[in-house]
Amino acid sequence: MNLRYRQSQSRKAAFTLLELMVAAMMFAIVMATLATVFFGAVRLRKTNEGAFYKTHEIRQSLSYLKRDLRSITVPGTNLLDGVTVTGDTTTNAVTLSGVMTTGTEGTGSGTGSGVFSFYTASGMRISDKPWSEIQRIIYYVRSPADRSSTNGLELVRGVTRNLLPGINEDYYEQVLMNGVEQLVFEFWDGSSWLDNWDSTTQETLVPKLIRASIVMQPNDDGTEGRFVQMSIPVLVEQRTNTVVAATTTTTTGGGR
Repeated sequence: MNLRYRQSQSRKAAFTLLELMVAAMMFAIVMATLATVFFGAVRLRKTNEGAFYKTHEIRQSLSYLKRDLRSITVPGTNLLDGVTVTGDTTTNAVTLSGVMTTGTEGTGSGTGSGVFSFYTASGMRISDKPWSEIQRIIYYVRSPADRSSTNGLELVRGVTRNLLPGINEDYYEQVLMNGVEQLVFEFWDGSSWLDNWDSTTQETLVPKLIRASIVMQPNDDGTEGRFVQMSIPVLVEQRTNTVVAATTTTTTGGGR
């Protein structure tokens, strides 16, 4: 009698097949909702992380550009030969600061110079190295070695501390950022913007203002990429690029 009563009680406490199917369906719906929210959060994190690193790259690149351009030195000849100032006087023209030049290789579309080489005093003195704070800097863009990992061009900053004439220069290349579509340098001479600059041919050795423009690759959704522009005043000044001969005046006679 007691055995039959217990068996009937256990049958009443069990779940039916329909109840189990409904519970499993509800559990699947809840898990699908949680998975959608989770993977959406992961994608959002990756998007924000990529935007953060890209913004950091741009800020770091602009920081390098600003520091180097603000520390530009007056271009020199960087030659071993002397410059004749008068008929019998020769002054040594050797200097650690060479010419300031631009080029158009790797500019991308548009006008302006995409390669800019100049001398700057932004270097750091190192106790165990013989170099001074003057260094030669070159900015340019190039195609990345691994095209599968990134789109666009690489913005490269080349640095050399060996400024002695007649010695092959060994550049240390630093990739500042990827995904660049166009790099343009422009120069204000006081009256107009110039697309190129050569301190050996310009009337003045240095411009009054340098403008750097960076155009990034279009975004994945097809929208235009970022456009960054920065204008840096040149703090040094050289009024002429010509050597003026020294003259002397002698007075003879007893006039007052």
